[in-house]
Amino acid sequence: MGTPGYLPPEAACGEADTMDARSDVYGLGAILFEILTGRLPHEFTNFLDLARKLLQEDAPRAIDIDEAVPEPLSELCAACLARSMDDRPSDAEAVADAIRRWQVERERAREVEGWLREASTALEAAADLQGGAMLQQVDRAIAAVGQVLTREPEHARALELRVRADGLREQGMREREAG
Repeated sequence: MGTPGYLPPEAACGEADTMDARSDVYGLGAILFEILTGRLPHEFTNFLDLARKLLQEDAPRAIDIDEAVPEPLSELCAACLARSMDDRPSDAEAVADAIRRWQVERERAREVEGWLREASTALEAAADLQGGAMLQQVDRAIAAVGQVLTREPEHARALELRVRADGLREQGMREREAG
């Protein structure tokens, strides 16, 4: 029926006729859980202990075992390890798609953080300068903020930095005209 620790509740009950792709998803969830936490979802001493836990207890959330586990992956594990087959993703492809979406989102978030750091650094530099030199740094910040706002038009931190950059730009323009 399967390897203890990775087999779904329906297998532990001997209900082979009810098993389908969602049963395999349970095993994938157990593997993902182990990758993320370093342990199996259910700790057990023998098969009867495991069967009881599979039927009566929800698996712990991966993030509750290790707080460094990203929330979306913890949620995916929980869905895969649902006791009811109906609550699991439909098949391995659905699990893979969820992981790919998380990877894309994580990379996008990293890019946004990089652009926000660039904008903040430029604005800090601009605050110590005047005139044309200030405007160069402000333009650098505006370009970085623009990259963020292209990806996330309502990003609060980017909008805040844009307001700050616009204020410094006005100040730099006045100083350049006066000087």
